[in-house]
Amino acid sequence: MVSVIGHGKVYKKDIVITDEVMGYVVTGISSGAFADVDDITSVTMLLERPYAIPEDAFSESVYQNAALIVPYGYEDVYKTTAGWGKFANITYFAPDEYTDEQGVVYALNEDGETYMVKGYTENLKSKIVLPETLHGKDVTVIGDYAFIDAHQLKEISLFEGILHIGDFSFVRTSLSEIIVPNSVTAIENSAFADNQKLEKAHLGSGVEFITSNASFYHGHNSFQNCPQLREITVDENNKYFSSYNGMLYDKAQMILCAVPGGKTSLQESDFSKNVSMIASYAAVGARLTEVVLPSTVSIAEEGCFQGCDKLISFTVKSHAIDFRPNTFDDCMLLEHLFLYQYYPDKNLGDSYFFENVNSGVIVHVPKGLEEVYKSKISEGGH
Repeated sequence: MVSVIGHGKVYKKDIVITDEVMGYVVTGISSGAFADVDDITSVTMLLERPYAIPEDAFSESVYQNAALIVPYGYEDVYKTTAGWGKFANITYFAPDEYTDEQGVVYALNEDGETYMVKGYTENLKSKIVLPETLHGKDVTVIGDYAFIDAHQLKEISLFEGILHIGDFSFVRTSLSEIIVPNSVTAIENSAFADNQKLEKAHLGSGVEFITSNASFYHGHNSFQNCPQLREITVDENNKYFSSYNGMLYDKAQMILCAVPGGKTSLQESDFSKNVSMIASYAAVGARLTEVVLPSTVSIAEEGCFQGCDKLISFTVKSHAIDFRPNTFDDCMLLEHLFLYQYYPDKNLGDSYFFENVNSGVIVHVPKGLEEVYKSKISEGGH
């Protein structure tokens, strides 16, 4: 055991007293240890339960002018402990990492002024309520992978104050509903993907971008592969996104951003009248068996119906549509593709277009254009 008995010359004005030195436990500070040093500006104690010290361990000037910095929540303990209670200014520091009684792990953000939800322990509760503040600092971020594979998590309350939901943060949980508060501005890549029990999702008024672009939905669907998801709703005051028939759109409802995985059929009347684009990965893993795209749709972005392994029939009413790569990737049950284009889309001739698609799919085209389509499709080796 070690007791601090003196200082020699003190060159640092900010002193940190640890609980261990060179493998030895520090048990106290001796009388007069820092009594003749008046220019100390702060003393940081790392112990939550302090030992008593002599009242003359520090000079009267230090007691009156220096800050005693102690673990958050233990200020009153120090105020009532002999010697330490003489400090006129007792404040706290926040730990770099902290685990609460719910099994949620937090870490300080880079700014040192706010916390993020970093992860969880094996003792994570099934129902959790995240705090608005921790150790006197706001909790502002749900970190990347924070609750990935938290199968025991069935319910979570997110408060107003969270700003950012990170990549894959709620992948493969047992949540049945998620309500994104109005304060959240960003939802990153696949944040709520692969949730087998998720039924409802609501986005608050503050969401500005999902994945990486402030005015456009881009990248992997944050709700992909959620087979029970029935609807995605959006606060009516949101300036960037909206909801129609339970599906996620941009504000003008020209871009279909996400199709709930629980949808089994999409008829022409199910779409917004303004829709012109199906965004990348919009319906990944959905339980759709039939889709009829309205004539207003002119672009089907990359992978927009990828992994719809129950899809049997797909109809495109538009006379001019641009198919991007992997539109029907892994649609192994697709039997009928109805196309109304007067001239086949250039991408029909690419080798990837019918990759991982039922080899027996029948392509229905306008009468008299059969040979034109056959020639185009054969360019891709199909």
